[in-house]
Amino acid sequence: MKNKGVKRGVALVCALSALTGMTACKTKKSDSEQTLEIFLWEAGYGTQWLYDMSDAFKAQDWVQEKYPNLEIVVNPNS
Repeated sequence: MKNKGVKRGVALVCALSALTGMTACKTKKSDSEQTLEIFLWEAGYGTQWLYDMSDAFKAQDWVQEKYPNLEIVVNPNS
């Protein structure tokens, strides 16, 4: 009888941990026209080039004119 209670308790803790893990890391992102979301696959070649390229893109005149409040969000894989 005691063994069943321990198993149920462990199962409950595992289930709650899984649910918390799935919802805790999600950040709220803007869904406007002023947001550009980029997904980055880190394959061992470095990632600084993407940040430099996104800064250069944001600095272009036509981008500043059309999207004055542009926000670039980079999502690297983990």
